[in-house]
Amino acid sequence: MNLIQQPISTIQLSIKLDLLKGSVNAMLIPAKGFTANGKKRLIFAGGYRKQKEKVTKYLHENYKTLEDCMINKPEFYFTTVSYVVYDHWLTKCSEYMKLRKKDVSNFTKGSEDVIFKFLGLEDETIIYSTVEKGLLKPLETPQLHCNIEVYEMDTSIFKRLTGQNKEK
Repeated sequence: MNLIQQPISTIQLSIKLDLLKGSVNAMLIPAKGFTANGKKRLIFAGGYRKQKEKVTKYLHENYKTLEDCMINKPEFYFTTVSYVVYDHWLTKCSEYMKLRKKDVSNFTKGSEDVIFKFLGLEDETIIYSTVEKGLLKPLETPQLHCNIEVYEMDTSIFKRLTGQNKEK
């Protein structure tokens, strides 16, 4: 089985942010009640919802032509995605420069939900994902660069071997 092939579509986005907040590890907070299977209910934290709303608004204002651009995607496909989060990662809080503590994996996950929905893709189709941090100059605006590649799957990999066509 060879999955190496050319993408049927490549989509690149750059989302400028007014501020990339610190860690968003508390994406989910406890809510009242329990789920049907008896687990404690969780809801998205307010900061996480606000971040998703900002990304949604930015996409609608700056990438309107890409909305639902993948609505006619193949029935079976997979995606790869790479992110570069540009921010002011260095801080001058002591005589030595230190890296600022910011957790971008949860930030990109929240943005990914919005971006994939906006494009008409399912984020569970991602088979490879990378996140990098890029340094900005002092007056540059923080931003998230996103590169998504969509690949059509070979449907022959889904066929099961039956007793008649198994190799002996």
